[in-house]
Amino acid sequence: MAFESFSFLVLAVAAVALLRLCSNERQRGIVLCVASAIFVASFASRPMELLPLGVFMAAGYGAVLAGSRLGRRSLVVLLGAVIAAFVWLKQYAIIADLPHLGFAYTVVGLSYLLFRILHLIIAAAQGAIQVPGVLSYFNYALSPFTLVAGPVQRYQDFSEQMARPPVAATQEQLLGGLGRVTRGYFYLLVLSEFTRLKAGELKIAFYTDYAWSAWLGAGVHLGAAALVYFVFLYLNFSGYMHVMVGFGRLAGFTLPENFDEPYKAANFLEFWSRWHITVSEWLRTYLFNPLLKALVARWGKRVSSELLAVITFFFTFFVMGMWHGTSIQFLVCGLMLAIGATVNKLWQTEAVRRLGRRRYRALRAKPWYVNWARAATLAYMALVLVCVWFGPELSASGSEVVPTPQILSLFGLMCSVVAFLALLLGLWAAGPIVQGLAGAVSPWLGRLSLRAGLGAGDSQSNAAIAWTAAKVFAVATLAVVLNWSPEVVYKGF
Repeated sequence: MAFESFSFLVLAVAAVALLRLCSNERQRGIVLCVASAIFVASFASRPMELLPLGVFMAAGYGAVLAGSRLGRRSLVVLLGAVIAAFVWLKQYAIIADLPHLGFAYTVVGLSYLLFRILHLIIAAAQGAIQVPGVLSYFNYALSPFTLVAGPVQRYQDFSEQMARPPVAATQEQLLGGLGRVTRGYFYLLVLSEFTRLKAGELKIAFYTDYAWSAWLGAGVHLGAAALVYFVFLYLNFSGYMHVMVGFGRLAGFTLPENFDEPYKAANFLEFWSRWHITVSEWLRTYLFNPLLKALVARWGKRVSSELLAVITFFFTFFVMGMWHGTSIQFLVCGLMLAIGATVNKLWQTEAVRRLGRRRYRALRAKPWYVNWARAATLAYMALVLVCVWFGPELSASGSEVVPTPQILSLFGLMCSVVAFLALLLGLWAAGPIVQGLAGAVSPWLGRLSLRAGLGAGDSQSNAAIAWTAAKVFAVATLAVVLNWSPEVVYKGF
């Protein structure tokens, strides 16, 4: 059952209605468990395909139980074993020579499941939570509202909301939830699909130009494809989050937000505090902070804290890139993310050293500096994402356009250092122009969204609720009739 399918919409509506009718926590737990089981089972054509996921879940629960009783060193070994099992199940390219299971199996949501299990192990070991019961563990790990692509919710928040006495839904909740769902499907089915097709056309143009040694055209098309794919990924992923947050609100849950206008980020590090927020916060809590603390304790007397922070940023962002995928392309993605974070931190450190904190703050407040820094951030991220989409593309006739070996070697060097820097500078230079156009168009889009009913609106009438709900079903039904099948990109990470 694809998240974007009509069958998921039916399941979500049924789950929301039943969760609202439940009178206590146990009833809500059973309803959510059944919905989760149906959702997970829909990704397998036969029961055997769910076996590895089930074993990983069971082993994870055993690790949570064991972790609450182990010492620090044993806990580290336990966490390493869970991560190693994840890497093996995901079949990372770095362990391609190791034996694997001899049958196909589903790994949907496994990357996010890993973060939830590690969070439970560490939180239980630290005494921050009590070891959850089997039903609570299952629902937290496999909730259909968060399984496919997050958000990564803390168990404390989840258990508190499950234990909260059910209350009647307010009109504000219904309008807000339905509005988010409508906006999400509009992003996924219309805007996301449009930009996906355009990005595909530009990729084919890039491959064609390069094959004919049209270097200028290839560079322009590569830069354009990078930008359009960046827009597509934002619309696709944020659309998914709108739907999940909306359904969660309708069911009486408050899911954490994963986006906070990332295109307004003033630098690379701030971008990651606005994009995929829950994963960034998880990595900061369970990787960055402990690693920096350990490095300071070991080397703090001989190495500056700024340099140790740079090293920690590099490692954390490299892991972030590798977490997103199993192929060598994501190793390159991790390296580029790590380089971006490192350069950003080194720039901040050096600017403070040379200018002083007061003058550096004044510089960062200047509009021209903000615009250029923001443009550099978005340009660099657009090119980082080349690692995600680079590969075969279908032409308009349906035939597959495959990069030639020369293009693959070009990609291995990121289109050579010169081409890469030229593209980066070109996107950087165009950034303020794009932002100016976006600033002019943004109010118009806001008014259009309001008129189209894509937001919650101010009306509190039952008619407004019914009208918004009707639009959700209309969009979903239209998707079925026209055979639209947009993919949620992040479910494959």
